[in-house]
Amino acid sequence: MQYARACQNGAWDAVMDMTAWMRDRLDCAGSGSEGRDAIKKELQASLARKTAEGNRLRPEGIEDVYLFAPTAMLRVVRTDSGRADLDRPACGRAWMEVVYPVRAQAPRDEQGRAIRKMVVGVNVACDELILKANVVGNMEVEPDSMAYYPGER
Repeated sequence: MQYARACQNGAWDAVMDMTAWMRDRLDCAGSGSEGRDAIKKELQASLARKTAEGNRLRPEGIEDVYLFAPTAMLRVVRTDSGRADLDRPACGRAWMEVVYPVRAQAPRDEQGRAIRKMVVGVNVACDELILKANVVGNMEVEPDSMAYYPGER
């Protein structure tokens, strides 16, 4: 939930600190180096950049900043042991229901329809870092959990 809230609030330093692949990328650059600063700025810019195309759920996923829009309402609905096929072992996965009360901020499906709510899962490593579980974004989306705004289906 801390990760989702950091995405909602635009707390990019916290998001980078909590995300395994981002930390790994920053750690490879070394501490205090110009390279590290450049990578950090690049990651912050990519997190802050929002486009209409990016706000679309595709088979390869969606960026987390679109899932956790500032007005989205979140609640954990269940937990499980997480996926076993990720770069690092997962110690668990939290499944969250995400409700979008503001249609204009809701993610769209592949056809461009506004999604009213869905359930997404986040895999967490034993060191509490968020694991990448999709080609785009870190979240897994339960396709059968999606509900649309009236008139969208």
